[in-house]
Amino acid sequence: MKDLKAVSGNALAELVLARQKFVEEIIRFAESIVYERGKVLRREEHFYHITTTAELNNFAGFSFYTHGAFTDFGGDNVKIWYHPDSKERGSEPVFEVDYWDIAECKVKRFDPSPIWQQALQVLIKDRVRVVAQIKRGERKKNNREKKNKERETELKRVQSQLEHDATRLKLR
Repeated sequence: MKDLKAVSGNALAELVLARQKFVEEIIRFAESIVYERGKVLRREEHFYHITTTAELNNFAGFSFYTHGAFTDFGGDNVKIWYHPDSKERGSEPVFEVDYWDIAECKVKRFDPSPIWQQALQVLIKDRVRVVAQIKRGERKKNNREKKNKERETELKRVQSQLEHDATRLKLR
């Protein structure tokens, strides 16, 4: 991003507007993809509020964390880590935001590197294709695991039959 000290007037207003729009897009995407593909870590229902904490790890090089407090007092939080070459997310997220009203969100961390930003924009744009690709991979993995289990079951059955036959023929 440009040095904000050198930017003034309309240029600064354009930068602020563009950043706000991008931050809102990130928040909406993160919340929806975690809801769709992630897992709930904790959900608490109380008389006046509900809090939900959820995460989605290793999704196309990103990991997402959301915490929502559905109350009159707000308290939502979104964190994103970018780790394209590792299954483990780093200690510091590339993006973190707190908000009650998304239009008045407080960005706590926004890594200035364009690499994660561009990768996330591509992921947002290609979400349907990426999800379909991941689902295909999951189906292939499940089919492999099912076939391996069937082979293992058959091997155990054959081994049991051999043991039975060996005992029957007094080989054991």
